[in-house]
Amino acid sequence: MTTSYDTTVVGVARCLITDININYPATGVPSVVINQTQAVTMADGSTQLLQPLGSISATLDPIANGNTPVQMVDFHTGLAIPGQFTTLNEVMIKVLAIARSIQVVTNP
Repeated sequence: MTTSYDTTVVGVARCLITDININYPATGVPSVVINQTQAVTMADGSTQLLQPLGSISATLDPIANGNTPVQMVDFHTGLAIPGQFTTLNEVMIKVLAIARSIQVVTNP
Protein backbone atom coordinates (compact mmCIF):
# COMPACT_ATOMS: atom_id res chain seq x y z
CA MET A 1 0.00 0.00 0.00
CA THR A 2 1.31 3.46 -0.93
CA THR A 3 1.81 6.00 1.85
CA SER A 4 -0.47 9.02 1.61
CA TYR A 5 0.77 12.54 2.40
CA ASP A 6 -2.43 14.24 1.18
CA THR A 7 -4.06 16.49 3.80
CA THR A 8 -6.99 17.31 1.49
CA VAL A 9 -8.62 13.85 1.56
CA VAL A 10 -11.03 13.38 4.47
CA GLY A 11 -10.98 10.09 6.38
CA VAL A 12 -7.89 8.57 4.77
CA ALA A 13 -4.90 7.78 6.98
CA ARG A 14 -1.76 9.66 6.02
CA CYS A 15 1.79 10.18 7.21
CA LEU A 16 2.36 13.41 9.15
CA ILE A 17 5.74 14.77 10.22
CA THR A 18 5.42 15.83 13.86
CA ASP A 19 8.92 17.20 14.33
CA ILE A 20 12.30 17.51 12.66
CA ASN A 21 15.42 17.55 14.83
CA ILE A 22 18.63 18.73 13.18
CA ASN A 23 21.93 18.10 14.92
CA TYR A 24 24.45 20.59 13.55
CA PRO A 25 27.78 19.77 15.26
CA ALA A 26 30.72 22.18 15.35
CA THR A 27 32.70 19.57 13.42
CA GLY A 28 31.47 16.69 11.32
CA VAL A 29 28.37 16.15 9.23
CA PRO A 30 24.92 17.38 10.30
CA SER A 31 22.22 14.78 10.89
CA VAL A 32 18.44 14.79 11.10
CA VAL A 33 15.77 12.75 12.88
CA ILE A 34 12.27 13.01 11.40
CA ASN A 35 9.46 11.87 13.69
CA GLN A 36 6.21 10.79 12.03
CA THR A 37 2.72 9.78 13.05
CA GLN A 38 -0.26 8.36 11.26
CA ALA A 39 -3.00 10.97 11.04
CA VAL A 40 -6.35 11.56 9.35
CA THR A 41 -8.06 14.75 8.19
CA MET A 42 -11.54 15.01 9.69
CA ALA A 43 -14.64 16.40 7.94
CA ASP A 44 -14.32 19.67 9.90
CA GLY A 45 -10.76 20.14 8.57
CA SER A 46 -9.04 19.24 11.84
CA THR A 47 -6.33 16.59 12.08
CA GLN A 48 -6.70 13.53 14.30
CA LEU A 49 -3.44 11.83 15.30
CA LEU A 50 -3.76 8.04 15.22
CA GLN A 51 -0.48 6.35 16.10
CA PRO A 52 3.24 7.04 15.99
CA LEU A 53 5.14 5.77 12.97
CA GLY A 54 8.84 5.04 12.85
CA SER A 55 11.39 7.81 12.97
CA ILE A 56 13.74 8.39 10.05
CA SER A 57 17.41 9.23 10.70
CA ALA A 58 19.76 10.53 8.02
CA THR A 59 22.94 12.50 7.51
CA LEU A 60 22.78 15.89 5.81
CA ASP A 61 26.09 16.03 3.99
CA PRO A 62 26.40 19.52 2.47
CA ILE A 63 29.67 18.67 0.70
CA ALA A 64 28.57 15.41 -0.91
CA ASN A 65 24.88 16.24 -1.49
CA GLY A 66 24.44 19.94 -0.83
CA ASN A 67 23.78 20.97 -4.42
CA THR A 68 21.75 17.95 -5.51
CA PRO A 69 18.35 19.15 -6.76
CA VAL A 70 15.39 18.09 -4.60
CA GLN A 71 11.88 18.24 -6.03
CA MET A 72 9.59 20.68 -4.20
CA VAL A 73 6.23 19.26 -3.10
CA ASP A 74 2.82 20.75 -2.41
CA PHE A 75 2.37 21.02 1.37
CA HIS A 76 -1.28 19.94 1.21
CA THR A 77 -1.22 17.12 -1.34
CA GLY A 78 2.36 15.89 -1.14
CA LEU A 79 2.55 15.97 -4.94
CA ALA A 80 5.59 17.22 -6.82
CA ILE A 81 5.45 20.85 -7.97
CA PRO A 82 6.55 20.68 -11.62
CA GLY A 83 9.73 22.57 -12.37
CA GLN A 84 10.41 23.66 -8.78
CA PHE A 85 13.50 22.39 -7.02
CA THR A 86 15.65 23.32 -4.03
CA THR A 87 18.90 21.99 -2.55
CA LEU A 88 20.09 20.98 0.90
CA ASN A 89 22.48 23.95 0.96
CA GLU A 90 19.69 26.43 0.12
CA VAL A 91 17.43 25.03 2.82
CA MET A 92 20.13 24.85 5.51
CA ILE A 93 21.22 28.45 4.92
CA LYS A 94 17.61 29.61 5.26
CA VAL A 95 16.96 27.54 8.40
CA LEU A 96 20.16 28.83 9.99
CA ALA A 97 19.27 32.42 9.04
CA ILE A 98 15.89 32.07 10.77
CA ALA A 99 17.52 30.46 13.81
CA ARG A 100 20.05 33.33 13.98
CA SER A 101 17.28 35.94 13.79
CA ILE A 102 15.55 34.24 16.72
CA GLN A 103 18.85 34.18 18.64
CA VAL A 104 19.36 37.91 18.05
CA VAL A 105 15.88 38.77 19.34
CA THR A 106 16.15 36.38 22.31
CA ASN A 107 19.74 37.27 23.22
CA PRO A 108 20.07 40.99 22.38
